[in-house]
Amino acid sequence: MKKPKHRAPDELSGDALLAWERFAADMEVEQIDRSALMLLSQSWAEMMQAEKHIEQNGTVIKLPNGYPGPNPFCKTRNEARAVVLKLLREFGMTPASRAKMIAMETEEAEAELDF
Repeated sequence: MKKPKHRAPDELSGDALLAWERFAADMEVEQIDRSALMLLSQSWAEMMQAEKHIEQNGTVIKLPNGYPGPNPFCKTRNEARAVVLKLLREFGMTPASRAKMIAMETEEAEAELDF
């Protein structure tokens, strides 16, 4: 893994810090992007922590009333996944978002040739 070009915010630790290092190593992080990248890293960590809990306890758990029910960490994981996916798209880190960026760059280059 490449070394990140920018130092991680002091607020990040654990899985969030690892996520920052992983994401920041693969992208050019502008100062203005740091907040969004920090949110991506924190959401990634939240998603991974929920996933670990689900792996250990399953998607169905015994509720306080003694009956089986959905593991509340599934909701946490799913909400964090949605945030992660949205931010990955914003940073051009999904196949579809990269294809869209390439198409836009191609259109811009063709428009410049028309003049």
